[in-house]
Amino acid sequence: MGNLLLFASTLVVALWLQYVIRKTNRLSKKSLDSYLSRENKANHVRRVDISHLDYLKIDPNELPASDHDDPSLKSYRDTIENLSKKEILNLTGISNTDLKLQYGVANLPKLSECDNNYIILVRTLQKWGERLYSMNYPSEAITVLEYAVRCKTDAKKTYRLLAKIYQEQNQEEKIQDLIQALSNVRIQNKNQFILELKELK
Repeated sequence: MGNLLLFASTLVVALWLQYVIRKTNRLSKKSLDSYLSRENKANHVRRVDISHLDYLKIDPNELPASDHDDPSLKSYRDTIENLSKKEILNLTGISNTDLKLQYGVANLPKLSECDNNYIILVRTLQKWGERLYSMNYPSEAITVLEYAVRCKTDAKKTYRLLAKIYQEQNQEEKIQDLIQALSNVRIQNKNQFILELKELK
């Protein structure tokens, strides 16, 4: 009797697993087919005018001029100076397929370059702010990090460090400005992150 029950249980589990695997395979195939269909459509979209897009204009004069004889600070400042002469777009969270569908396949290389410039921008501003803070230049760190926020950075480190400095400078009320800025930012787990910042107020 025990062997019969064991066999029946094993059979039920095997049948259930088979059902789950088949269902997963069907869903995977459906997702793949949908993706391939969108890709095929995207690869036939003609170039459209992208001159009207929201390109970022970087003004190095709004950032600290001094490098305090520190090679890292000089490097960050020079990188931003370099980027100020290039086209920059924040395309965070937008897939290549969506870019091709919206702006045409021929524009993808340029859009990718503009997006890469943005990634370099926000990473450099984050490192610059961190370095200034570690060297005990909180006011200059704030200037750099706030500039990154105005560029709609999606780097959570930037918001966390800025909130930390606000706390240390007894400017907790400015954390609300960070929370407000996040409403226009594409960032993962935004609601959870906003709750994290609210706890610092």
